[in-house]
Amino acid sequence: MGMKYLNLAPHSGYTFTPKTVYLPAGSRIILGRATESNPTHPSNGLFPREMSISLNHAEIWYEDGKVFIQDLGSEQGTSVNYSPIRRPTLVSNGDIVTLGGVMMKVTTS
Repeated sequence: MGMKYLNLAPHSGYTFTPKTVYLPAGSRIILGRATESNPTHPSNGLFPREMSISLNHAEIWYEDGKVFIQDLGSEQGTSVNYSPIRRPTLVSNGDIVTLGGVMMKVTTS
């Protein structure tokens, strides 16, 4: 089965505390914004104060040795390497992922 570690770091002038996301094979993680009134929202709340990120912004998962991301109908959209995505999209080491107004570089290990 295995596990993939994603390191999310600010890119191109964006600022946030770098994050590490653990992706066990076969599991799916929702990337999104937590709120003060709902800190246990199903999203992992990686970006608690970033209003351009929806509560349930995107889903990311590790399957067959690859990492995929899919937008969940967010208002501001999701992009991989500056291209908006509309369906599950492969994320590779060094890709630039944008959630709403937050741009980050993804490294995998």
